[in-house]
Amino acid sequence: MIAYRPEIDGMRAIAVLGVLLFHAGFSAFSGGYAGVDVFFVISGYLITRTIFAGIDAGRFSYVGFFVNRVRRLYPAFLTTIGVSVLVGAMLLSPPYMKKLAEAAITSALCISNIYFWSEAGYWDIEAAFKPLLHTWSLSVEEQFYFVWPPLLMLGSRAKNRGIARLVLVIAVGLTSLLFVAYLSPYHSRATFFWTPWRAFEFMIGAAVIWLEVAAWPRGRLWPEIMAAGGLAMIIVPFVAYTDHTPFPFPGALPPCIGTALLIWAGGSCRIAKLWTNRPMVWTGRISYSLYLVHWPLIIFYNYWRFAPPTQFEQIGLVIGSFALALPLHVFVENRFKRSRTSARSSDAVFLPASAAVAVGIVAIALTAKVDDGWPWRLHREPLNPAILAKLTPWCRAGTGLCDGPGMVALIGDSHADHFAGAVAESLKQAGLRGALYKTINACALMRDSYAVDTLDQRPVNQCRIAQQEWRNRLKAENPALVILSSFWMYGVSSSFAARYVDDRSTEMPDLAQSRARFERKIAETVEGLTANKRKVVILGSTVLVDKSPADCYGRPDILHSLQCEKLNVVSDPEAQAYLSAFFRKLVAGRSDALYLDVASLLCDGASCPLAENRTSLYLDRHHLTPYGALWVHDQAFKPLTDFARGLRN
Repeated sequence: MIAYRPEIDGMRAIAVLGVLLFHAGFSAFSGGYAGVDVFFVISGYLITRTIFAGIDAGRFSYVGFFVNRVRRLYPAFLTTIGVSVLVGAMLLSPPYMKKLAEAAITSALCISNIYFWSEAGYWDIEAAFKPLLHTWSLSVEEQFYFVWPPLLMLGSRAKNRGIARLVLVIAVGLTSLLFVAYLSPYHSRATFFWTPWRAFEFMIGAAVIWLEVAAWPRGRLWPEIMAAGGLAMIIVPFVAYTDHTPFPFPGALPPCIGTALLIWAGGSCRIAKLWTNRPMVWTGRISYSLYLVHWPLIIFYNYWRFAPPTQFEQIGLVIGSFALALPLHVFVENRFKRSRTSARSSDAVFLPASAAVAVGIVAIALTAKVDDGWPWRLHREPLNPAILAKLTPWCRAGTGLCDGPGMVALIGDSHADHFAGAVAESLKQAGLRGALYKTINACALMRDSYAVDTLDQRPVNQCRIAQQEWRNRLKAENPALVILSSFWMYGVSSSFAARYVDDRSTEMPDLAQSRARFERKIAETVEGLTANKRKVVILGSTVLVDKSPADCYGRPDILHSLQCEKLNVVSDPEAQAYLSAFFRKLVAGRSDALYLDVASLLCDGASCPLAENRTSLYLDRHHLTPYGALWVHDQAFKPLTDFARGLRN
């Protein structure tokens, strides 16, 4: 054990308040997420110092250390996971319930950071509806607790253990920092979620141990300067950073260094009274429970309301977080973090009981995952049996979309995927065989152009490779009809940061420049395809709506009072109109090209059908369900079927 330092709890209060105010939606704390990095530095300092004290006293036990960590963290952690699953079962639609179940399983196994890294991306559901997303940082800490003690024990065996330990801390910290600096532009999600690329933050905290014993000139003024500078290096990122700030490199460095300076300065300087007063120390003491409960509370409330919180509601969420954190801290966290009887006998009961609770939570969550989010919680009217009968394999009697080459090629991104069932049905009706080419997210068939959010994404952009593979396959198979289906708004809409570039681009184009490149390249693509006596069909995108219909229509009965029809608001109608006008002009007067304006065929002005019998036709804001795709087929795909039949004449 090391002596209690109230200023450390004050620093925890700074960290958790930054995170809480950021998550509650206060725009003044747009960088409050950096509070997690403050926690990492504090953990690196305290854990390293505790291990050193145990080793030097000759009584350190890795098993004992780990049991203490489990006692300190796991009961409140499991309680949060279990209650979140229970509340999610009452509130969440099946897709979100399935994701919550997966997060609960990986959180209980201390690998949720890897799970959320693997889930992040184009197809991911909104982070704003992930009640356990914040557990990624706890998994990082727990993985740190697994690896760091054995390394310190190994380093302590050296003849000069002080030098060996310092070299170990510097080596691990610099290695992590150098790798994160190199990888951040290309693999930003991995460097954000993975423990090895966060290790430098723990090492910054560990390095303070040597600064505390070094012969630095202290006096009265020096600690004040360090504390003031350290506080500024934390608070400025809290209010100045945004979601576009490069993170964790170099964005995490200022708050991490600032936290190290605060620890080094200690709690005796005058400025430290800002975080060593009773309210701040008390907040720091409940910071773990506060961190655990605040995010699920905010997520569940926002999901229930299905609207951005007002400022009054934001304040209420902060107060509510404290109200929930207090009983969790008093009755769970404090109850189990120390043995009340002899350590050995208490652990003999506590550890199996904790394991049993964890297994129970995992088992329950696993049923929700396997059962696709417990759809039995919902009550729905029967769907159209004629459409349900079409939910059959895409290939039937050699027609539809089949394996291998065919007369028709369907090429594109996730919109080609979600329209595949509808296209297959049209080809069956036309008596034709087609093939779905390998789809790549956010990609369209064109030459030397693709959409990216930043130029740094170009080296890892898969669309560049897919476009060449598509052209090679077209040349080899020579289909008579090519159907292009992509999310056309990506790259030409103000709703997205993506813009069209090529390998030679030196700066990101503006919206007008991106649209000009898009028009030129799509026109070249159509001309190149039809020049070989092929025919071309361009499938327009479904509308992009402000909120996912599935999130409203797919809720349990307790939330049926929500008026989901109010979601029927088209996002960026200007871009939708622009695309419709461009594609209509592109195919005007041509007998070898057809544009199927899906949105115009479905929608009446700004109102578009989103559901049937309170069952959403959409997976998210613009992707259809398989049933929804066939529903759209019956409403809008007759021109495609007739056009395809012409190939047989």
